[in-house]
Amino acid sequence: LVSNNMKTEDKLQIGKFLFMLINSFFVVLGISLFGSSLWILFDKSNVIAIVSNEEDVKVVAGGLFVIGLVVVVVSMLGCIGVHSENRCFLAFYMGLLIAIFFGELFVTFLLLIKRSKIEAFLAKTVDTIIGTYGVNDTQPTWSLLDSVQQSEKCCGRQNASDWRTNEFIKVQNISDIYPCSCFNGSCPVFLHQFGNGTDIYEKGCEEKLKTWFETNVLVIVGMDLALLLIQ
Repeated sequence: LVSNNMKTEDKLQIGKFLFMLINSFFVVLGISLFGSSLWILFDKSNVIAIVSNEEDVKVVAGGLFVIGLVVVVVSMLGCIGVHSENRCFLAFYMGLLIAIFFGELFVTFLLLIKRSKIEAFLAKTVDTIIGTYGVNDTQPTWSLLDSVQQSEKCCGRQNASDWRTNEFIKVQNISDIYPCSCFNGSCPVFLHQFGNGTDIYEKGCEEKLKTWFETNVLVIVGMDLALLLIQ
């Protein structure tokens, strides 16, 4: 009888340990989702700032914010419930897990079905930035585009000819004017952040931007799916 009681106690301890381990993983994923939402909503030094004003992106970010926060809180409640062996806590924990499950499904589904729309918004916004680069007060977005062009060695969205739509360049009587970030090497400065020359990156940045966007979508969806599978 004592031996059976010992085995039962051992099983309970092992069960508690596994539960704590899984909840620790929940906490890490919850913090990751919460951090992703803050990055989408507030990081203005990254390309994400270009699409962060799109309504569907805001909905996804808001969903990640709520789910991440709730996952962390629920995981802590679960740990308290197991530690205290409180059935009410555990029942509440299970109910919240079900709610989180459906919330994750919604965010994942929304992100996947709206991906093409967000990509189109990204392309349209980049075209707008190219058109107004150097002629209005949106300098932070110029810097983002400069950063992409310099790091990825590309120019324009589709190709360098996109810069012919720029309002400043259109009124100049000189050909081959591009932002300094388009030049493959030192910039032959024409005026401020513009240069005059032909030694530029010919390839556009569209594919690089798409790859960046799809990679981040896969990371977020992967974290959501990991939570769904564990649940």
